[in-house]
Parts: sequence; structure tokens; C-alpha cells
Amino acid sequence: MGLWSKHNGIWKEVSFANKMSDKDFYLCCGGPSLKKITQEKIRVPGALIIAMNNAYPYIRPDIWIGMDHPHCYHRQIFWEPFVKIMRGGFQTKTCEGVEICENYNLFYADVRKYHDWGAELFKPPTKETNFIWKKNVMTVAIHILFYLGAKKINIVGCDLAHTNSSHYHDENVKLNAHQANWNQRTYNEIFSFLKFVVPKAKKRGIEINSCTPESRINEIMPYVPIEEALSKTQEKVVFNGKLYHSSFVPDDPTR
Repeated sequence: MGLWSKHNGIWKEVSFANKMSDKDFYLCCGGPSLKKITQEKIRVPGALIIAMNNAYPYIRPDIWIGMDHPHCYHRQIFWEPFVKIMRGGFQTKTCEGVEICENYNLFYADVRKYHDWGAELFKPPTKETNFIWKKNVMTVAIHILFYLGAKKINIVGCDLAHTNSSHYHDENVKLNAHQANWNQRTYNEIFSFLKFVVPKAKKRGIEINSCTPESRINEIMPYVPIEEALSKTQEKVVFNGKLYHSSFVPDDPTR
């Protein structure tokens, strides 16, 4: 059913299909390089900020996407006003004993394993859309961005590698050997996924860039420094800068 949410005790389908095709999407992952980006720096007119998993609360996005149990995330996330998308199946879960499914702007995404997931990824969205599930949030997030109509996606904080200090921008997060190995396998799967998707997306007019310096993904997609990407985004939005009193606004047929 795609995306759905609960309002006044009733589950309803919602559709954001192709609603945001005029935006530049900035997909923020939780890698160590994310700490080089500030909230103020990335927040420019025309930029739609997407945060995955624990990129929040470091980045406060327009849309947050998380596909794991609610207790995997900062508890405050479920009471934030921005759009939040979780995996269908978790709608019965509580957070700190509180049922969260009716919280404001909290949506659930139907996901499904596909044998030929590459064909599904680029299909026009319909009421029957089920997002690709490959056991990681990146594949679902990319599918959701395509569903939203994304034509330009800039990927931030996607290192896909263990550094000497951390897997994450938050160096206080410590992993044991099993968890580190699990993450590395996931990174390899994400790399393979992006290697497949980027050229096929380009043929369909969808530009995917890396804004993550020294990342593995720079081997398979163009690298654009974050400052340059944000500057190009802001250039698309033109303001005349003048404010008028409500009693007088010049006659302007374009307004």
C-alpha cells in the first residue's frame, strides 16, 4: 500500500508520489564524516534534508527514515513535528511504554523482498507500491526518494567504512566485534546496490552525487564538495529581497 498512517484510530493510505521533484535532496547518513557538516550549513533554501537512522538528532531533517525497532533511535524523534517514515510491521510497537503510531507526521512504509528489485525500483509509483527491502535502510530510502520524485540526490555522511575512531559521527558509540562485522557487511551491500543504481538512474534523468569526501562511493558516482552542491541549490531560488507593507503591494501580474 506504499505509505500509510493512523488518524483518530483509523489507518489511512497517504501519497506523496512525485510531490517534491523540484527539490535538491540531501540524504544524510550517520558516517564519521557527517560531523564535518553543521545543521546551519546544510539548511539552505531549496534543499530538502533527509536523515537516515541516527543521523538525527545531529541533523534535524525535513524527512527522517528509519526501518528498525523504535528503541534503536533517539526517543525524542517520535515527538518531532517533521515527517517520519518507519517500516510497516512496527506500527504496534511502543516507545518507553507509549503507543506512538498516532504521533504527528509518523508514517509507515510497506516493504517487500523482490527477486528482480532493479525493475521495481524505477516503476512509477502506484497505490500498490511496496518499497524494496534488502535489510538496510539505504535501499528503502533511495526507493522512497524516487517515489517522491527526486531528480537530484546528494549523499552526505556515507563513508561505508570503519575508521580508526568510529563507524559513526558520534564517537561515543562503541561497537563490539560482531556489530562491527555486521556493519561492514551492510556497507558492502550498500556499495553494490549504489553501483547498480547510479548509472541506471542517470539514464532516467536522476542525478546521484556524493558529498562525502574520501568515501568508497566516490568510485561509482560524481563527487561534489558539499559547499559547491549547496551553492548550486541556493542559486535555483531567487528572491527580490524587498518587503512591502500589507496596505500596499505594487501591481504585479506575476504575483
